[in-house]
Amino acid sequence: MPCTLKNTKGSYFNPAAWTLIGYRIGETIPGKTTCAGPGAKNVDFSFYKNFSPSWLKNSFFGESARMQFRFEFFNAFNTVQFNGSNLPVLFYNGTVSCGANPCSNTNNIITSAGVNGNFGVASTSKGGREIQYAFKLNF
Repeated sequence: MPCTLKNTKGSYFNPAAWTLIGYRIGETIPGKTTCAGPGAKNVDFSFYKNFSPSWLKNSFFGESARMQFRFEFFNAFNTVQFNGSNLPVLFYNGTVSCGANPCSNTNNIITSAGVNGNFGVASTSKGGREIQYAFKLNF
């Protein structure tokens, strides 16, 4: 079963890929599984133009003086970058049952576990498009 959900708004991890049902309390350690976080699709680019006007070359800055005007775009196409480090990873909400009777030393096989409704929901992003411009003087 895949650990991620494709084309599902808001959710990233698939809760059905993990389960506690069938494990024995105090005896079985669930194996670790790995699941890659949200992917990143990011495009950054910049435009710049160098100028060497004669009035600047003839000034006290010298002949190697030049100016640069630049525009820089970060996440230029404004693609959502979900924040994988803030995904809720608490799978169950603490409600575990071992059948009709309460869990004990002899009745210790988990038959149901409440799933946290926020498990794997991407609720934050890394921010939108950023644009900056600068004027730079090299001498």
